[in-house]
Amino acid sequence: MGGAFLTSREIFSNPIWTNVVEFRLFFLIYGNAVFSEEGVRVGDILLQRGQWLRSIRNLQKDLEYMENRAVKSYSTATIKRAIDSLVKQNRIKIETVELGTLFTVVNYAVYQGFDHYESVIPKQQRNSDETATKQQRNNNKNVNKDMNVIKDKEEKIRLLDSVLLTQKQIDTLIKKYGQEGYERIVWLLNDYKTRTGKQYDSDYQAINRWVSKRYLEDLQKAAKGGKPFAGVRQNAGGHQSKGGTTSPFDGFKVPTKKRDIAPVESDGLF
Repeated sequence: MGGAFLTSREIFSNPIWTNVVEFRLFFLIYGNAVFSEEGVRVGDILLQRGQWLRSIRNLQKDLEYMENRAVKSYSTATIKRAIDSLVKQNRIKIETVELGTLFTVVNYAVYQGFDHYESVIPKQQRNSDETATKQQRNNNKNVNKDMNVIKDKEEKIRLLDSVLLTQKQIDTLIKKYGQEGYERIVWLLNDYKTRTGKQYDSDYQAINRWVSKRYLEDLQKAAKGGKPFAGVRQNAGGHQSKGGTTSPFDGFKVPTKKRDIAPVESDGLF
């Protein structure tokens, strides 16, 4: 599909921006809706301006995404919940037809009309000019500071009791040492910090500086038939069995954060 469609910058401050599934689904429908005033015929159905016809199964394919280098898709239940939420927010209307679901974008004519945008552009332009001037002055004084702030803002995930790593750091460790190696390294650091009360500015730097070396040394000792692998400590949550050793990391999964956001009625352009 070629062509283009208009979108207001108000979208960035609208509640739908924070809900990934609903945001992607809405813009998929909005972006594929018929633009022509005359409409488009699909089979026996004449799609009017602002309408799109699609099956739930095809929506699964449309909304596929990459995660950890694997193609994933939302379940049909997830897509149906997102559709129901968009209907409740009065963003779309739906009708079940023989070929699938007929979607109607409620405010399509408003979205694609220049009148609304012309009324907000002058104010936005003034605000943008003032903001740009202030930002330029701040940037000239605080370039290095700003760079550090950006780095610090990357969200960290708490692992076990006291280890803090970003998702990127976790992925790097898994790629380098494998899932089991990553789990043992995190356990080693957590065990040390818990027993000693030691704190680091960066747990990832501590891992690279000494924890990973300790893990590799213990791995070599275990391979040579030496003492059991470090990480089996009765007083730190691990235990030994007659058949070998069990890591206190058994069943551990990298936590993910899920933000549940209640449906919000549409107010304003979006």
